[in-house]
Amino acid sequence: MWKKIAESTDLISFEKRAKSLTTRLEARLNSDNTWVIFKKYFNEEGISYTEEYHARNRDEAHYLIDALKDKVLDRSQVEKARLSQKKGIKVRVRRSFKEFNMEKWELSVDGDEYQNFCYLIFEDKISLDIVIHAKYKIWESQIIQELISILGLSNPDYDLVASVMFYQESYKKTLKGRKTELFMGRIEMGIPDDDRN
Repeated sequence: MWKKIAESTDLISFEKRAKSLTTRLEARLNSDNTWVIFKKYFNEEGISYTEEYHARNRDEAHYLIDALKDKVLDRSQVEKARLSQKKGIKVRVRRSFKEFNMEKWELSVDGDEYQNFCYLIFEDKISLDIVIHAKYKIWESQIIQELISILGLSNPDYDLVASVMFYQESYKKTLKGRKTELFMGRIEMGIPDDDRN
C-alpha cells in the first residue's frame, strides 16, 4: 500500500515497501514551473534503479503519479531494467503511412522485428499512442523517451500526451470432446388478431 511521505508546494512523495524492494515516487517542482517525477526502486542489498518522467504542471504530476502507482516492477524486472540501462535500448522506426493529421510508425526494439507500432495524431494536443509487446514493459520510459527524440517531439512548447498499451501473443486451443446433438424444434409465430389492421 502506498504511503504519502510529503506534499508541499514544490515536493510530492509516496512510498511503497515490500519485502525485497521499496518503491518511491518523488515529484519536484523545477524553476520553470514544470515537474520532474522520479520513480526509485531500492533495497538494503544495494539494488537501485530510477526512472524519470516529466509533467507540465502540478495537476499533470498528480495524474502521472497515480498512473505510476499502478505500474510497479518486481525485483527481477528491476534487475533486467538495470542491465538494459547500462547497455541502452535501441529503438528503430519506419513510417507505415501518413495522412493529413495522423502518422503510423512501426517500431523495432533492440533489433527485433517490426511488431510494435505507434500513432502520432496532430490535433489541439499531439497524441503519441504506442502499442508494444508486454516483454518491453520494463523499458517503457526509455522507449517513450527514444520515440520522442526520434520523432522530433522534444520541443517543450509541444503539448504532448503519450500513452502506452501492451499486448501479448494469444493462442487458440481446440479441444476434442463428445459430440453434442442439436435439437431443432418447430416454432410457430403468430400475430394476434388485434394487430392485423
